[in-house]
Amino acid sequence: MTVKWTNNATTTIASGISSGDTSITLAGSTGALFPTLGAGDYFYGTLNNANNDIEIVKVTGRSGDVLTVVRGQEGTSAAAWIGGDKFELRPTAAGFTDAAAGENIVDLAVAKGGTGADNALDARINLDAAQDPDTNGFIVRNGDHVSVSRSITAGDGITVTNGDGQAGNVEIDNTGVLALTQGTGITISGTNANKTITNAGVTSFNGSTGDITFTSDPPQLVVFTASGTWTKDPGLKAVIAEVIGAGGGASTRGAVGKTTIAGAGGGGGGYARKRIAEASLGATETVTIGTGGTASKTGTTNTDGSSGGTSSFGSHCSATGGTGGQKYDGAAPATTSSVGGTGGTGSNGDVNVQGAKAPDVLTTLAGDGGLAALGFGAGGAGAKTTGTAITNGSNGNLYGGGGGGGFASGTNNAGSGADGLVLVWEFY
Repeated sequence: MTVKWTNNATTTIASGISSGDTSITLAGSTGALFPTLGAGDYFYGTLNNANNDIEIVKVTGRSGDVLTVVRGQEGTSAAAWIGGDKFELRPTAAGFTDAAAGENIVDLAVAKGGTGADNALDARINLDAAQDPDTNGFIVRNGDHVSVSRSITAGDGITVTNGDGQAGNVEIDNTGVLALTQGTGITISGTNANKTITNAGVTSFNGSTGDITFTSDPPQLVVFTASGTWTKDPGLKAVIAEVIGAGGGASTRGAVGKTTIAGAGGGGGGYARKRIAEASLGATETVTIGTGGTASKTGTTNTDGSSGGTSSFGSHCSATGGTGGQKYDGAAPATTSSVGGTGGTGSNGDVNVQGAKAPDVLTTLAGDGGLAALGFGAGGAGAKTTGTAITNGSNGNLYGGGGGGGFASGTNNAGSGADGLVLVWEFY
């Protein structure tokens, strides 16, 4: 509500009133001397006569020359008045008190820092709106004498309570960001209200630059002893693949005329080693393990041993198996001996190593199998004679060892080659 004022407003009443009347009619066309009243506005008027009797009224409405009043204000009593008695807008104690209490709020636009209301009631409603940021946002200045409303807007995983503008504070609640995922070197524990992130991998943090230094995780080793599929895991940086080919199978003895020579061992498997960056790897890679070559003898027929199979890691690198030992047959290539199998070799690796060749045999003492590259598998021992007893040639040792040569009739006692191997070292 707003108490209103005008200067030098004085007139007379047009007709008499009783002590109970709440309407006063002023002398013709003098109502305009007094304030125009909006909703909730008022002013204080004073009635007086020739006897200096006084009554103060509160004028709550004016329509032209007709006033709506509340009688007997500020300690005066409602009385009867006659036409021609004076009516004036005088300074009164209540008028000053109301103005000092903030009732006299002027019409000032929001853009100029006001409420945009021209009366006290509307001004208070507007002030209440400005103090309710949860509904109407915050009033902020964005230019010279210019203000606008702003709100804090919630997003994914965030809820906002803007408060009531009086006692309530703005609250921003995190409901989604705490969906943290732990990884290598980081563990997460606790409730959503109090998460604990434990660092097991970060060695240093630079607060000025934000640089984080992590420890190097030890490589993870995946061993393939049978063909299968390798799968790339998240966070992988690179792999080092090592492949070993299978060992060759050995031969049994060979005879030409009255000449008999023991069998030769199979060659050792080859080796390849290659570093492969994550970007060059497929989501999966096919792993092939070479199968060891078989020893030779079918019935009473002595034959050459078969070659060991090739091991590979996808198309990135491979290693062939050792070739089989060849029996003595008096013809090329074994014109004078049983020929030992040659070693397999690595292909397309950063490092490629050939397996060992099995020795050629010129006697009745069978030859040993060839050693796999880098010693991954020893060759099997050749058959031996002890008195009248003959031992069997032994199989190649894992991984990639060639089989040991044989020396017997009617039985196959040469050794088979050992299967290959693939090692995948994973770096994160």
